[in-house]
Amino acid sequence: MSTFLFPFLAVIVGASTLWLGKWINKKFLPLLLSFSGALLLSLIAFELLPTIYKDADSNIGLWILTGILLQLVLESLSKGVEHGHLHVHGTNRLPLTLLISLSIHSIVEGFSLGQFSGLTIGVSIHKLPITIVIAIFLAKSTIKKGWSFLLLILFGLMTPLGSYLSLFVKNDSAIQIAANAMVVGVLLHVSTTILFESNSNHKLKINNLIAIVSAFVIGYFL
Repeated sequence: MSTFLFPFLAVIVGASTLWLGKWINKKFLPLLLSFSGALLLSLIAFELLPTIYKDADSNIGLWILTGILLQLVLESLSKGVEHGHLHVHGTNRLPLTLLISLSIHSIVEGFSLGQFSGLTIGVSIHKLPITIVIAIFLAKSTIKKGWSFLLLILFGLMTPLGSYLSLFVKNDSAIQIAANAMVVGVLLHVSTTILFESNSNHKLKINNLIAIVSAFVIGYFL
């Protein structure tokens, strides 16, 4: 049940933090991004990679690279919102391509949640900064509040939808292994991009370092 509920609740919590305003954007959001990226990376290293390579064939690497390529394509359409940045200029509406690519990303990452114990928590935390960025944009746009609320609800349902779709192939191990490897590729790209961007000026701040190390430790125990 938590596989379906936690990612959706994370979107609701992320949207509800708007009242904190500029503090969220300038202080909390960069730390949350670093923490979520490091947590995803640690889960990949400690749980996902060892599991999918166990008793798997040599095509695992191919599917991981396919996931990375898929995320590269999705980010070219989503303007980088998966790693906490929304590069949309000259418009006050969310582009349709952004909504479609973000939905695909969410469905893909939801596919493996029920198979790895810590991934539901990691993806749910990853949802928080993404939702905050989208909610900030919606609040500043001319989009009506009712439509903004509906968009956020639909976004929150995409990851549970991916988890639901995975139930139809749970008895096909070959498809599951390939899909899990693609998820690793997608999350590997997202998590490393977040960490690289948190150190874009080659000066790692102590707060970011604490957030990253804390996430690594938590990921180990998850």
